[in-house]
Amino acid sequence: MACPAGAAAAVSQVKIMFKKLHPSGISRAVVLCYLSVALSTLLTTDRASGQLTQISGGQTRILTNLQTGGTYTVLASDCGKLLSLSNASGMTVTLPPAGAGGLANGCWLDLQNTGAGSVTLTSGGSLIDGILSLSLTSNQGLRLVSTGTAYYTQRGQGQGQSQNSGGGGGGGSLAIQSAGVPLGTASTMNVAAGIGVSCIPQVNNDVLTFQCNADTSYVATKVNLQGGANPQICKSSSASGTTYTAACSSALTAYAAMQTLFWYADVTNSGTAPTLNIDTLGAKPLVRQDGSTLAATDIKAAALYRIWYDGTQIHVVEAGLGSLGAVAQDVQSNYSALLNNYWAGSGYSFPASSTNYFTPGIGGGGVYGTPITIENFAQVPVNSDRTAKNMCLTVYGMQDGSGTLSLTLRDATAYGSVGTSTALSLTVPANSGTPGAASKWCDTTHTVSVSAGHAVSIQVTNSATTSSAIPLVFTVEI
Repeated sequence: MACPAGAAAAVSQVKIMFKKLHPSGISRAVVLCYLSVALSTLLTTDRASGQLTQISGGQTRILTNLQTGGTYTVLASDCGKLLSLSNASGMTVTLPPAGAGGLANGCWLDLQNTGAGSVTLTSGGSLIDGILSLSLTSNQGLRLVSTGTAYYTQRGQGQGQSQNSGGGGGGGSLAIQSAGVPLGTASTMNVAAGIGVSCIPQVNNDVLTFQCNADTSYVATKVNLQGGANPQICKSSSASGTTYTAACSSALTAYAAMQTLFWYADVTNSGTAPTLNIDTLGAKPLVRQDGSTLAATDIKAAALYRIWYDGTQIHVVEAGLGSLGAVAQDVQSNYSALLNNYWAGSGYSFPASSTNYFTPGIGGGGVYGTPITIENFAQVPVNSDRTAKNMCLTVYGMQDGSGTLSLTLRDATAYGSVGTSTALSLTVPANSGTPGAASKWCDTTHTVSVSAGHAVSIQVTNSATTSSAIPLVFTVEI
């Protein structure tokens, strides 16, 4: 019996032969001929699963599907093929669900990435080696097999790695990216401590975990900032009011321009040119906030100051302000002396062409019966830089006579010295005021800067003798 050339006949004969346990009249060679033709026919025509790979003679032929776009969805016809992918910017390859309507049980295909960009392989709900996606970097590849419900891969050294924390890498190389931009591949991960942070890697059940903590030797913590170990606090214990030394809670390694710290002074400065040496970095001159020279006692004992370094000297922000109690007393003394005292008395006659000075706390008739200079008693010390403005005079009643009454704010460089006239002044015309009522004159135009350590007073000048008492109230905003 000859081997028929027709494929249909060969298939039919093979089916008949396999139904017979003892075929007769058919030689072994003919049976083998039928089987060869039938198998070749089935492999090239039975495409129920999309299989196109063929056996021709003694060689298995695998077809290739070349893709260069940014995306590609795998088809059932790709089973048995080599899916070759290349895109310089990367590509996303989507797998259909494993099973009916997608890639049937037993379907396999090879994938390779020949482009510069990474290939991200994702599935439409079916897991790949137990995860949702994986990545192939340049020159990586794998074989993908469908079980009908999921996908599994056969990989070699350096093949695709998983992109989520579910594990399943199985290869020896990681695809490294920064903000989605591929950087390359690496087979070893090295975790090194950085400045201000330390990370401890842990591997548990094929999951890599990083536990990162702040390095408190560099990073300030809430506990430190709210406690005595605040790294910005530097304390002095040198017991010297001229050459201070200080140590910071966190040792300072170098001075730097605009460096800001808190300094606890242990004693009051006894000179006008004290220095501060922080953590043995070198003594630096101490000055006021504005860069001016300190006055003795500007720095108070057991007080905390803000300080900043300008590259040459250290500025003490609150220097000269004293303690809160002293500041409050300073404000009270200025306002009580300059705002709440008055010069008045019954039966008082202002001497002609006289110059007298406002004296806080002194009142009553006849006090100024004769011209005297009492500026020192009238001075009010100013303990911090101030601006004087809005000087006013209120006259209670009628100023008789032909003379004018003038007020001038005087500024002395030190308490007890004779001051100099400033631009803050006002004049009350002759015969001014209203009997039985108060009349007010003010200088709201000028302002005068008064430095800390100075003293102020009010000079009153009358150009002619008055014929009756003049109750007065002076007010100046300091």
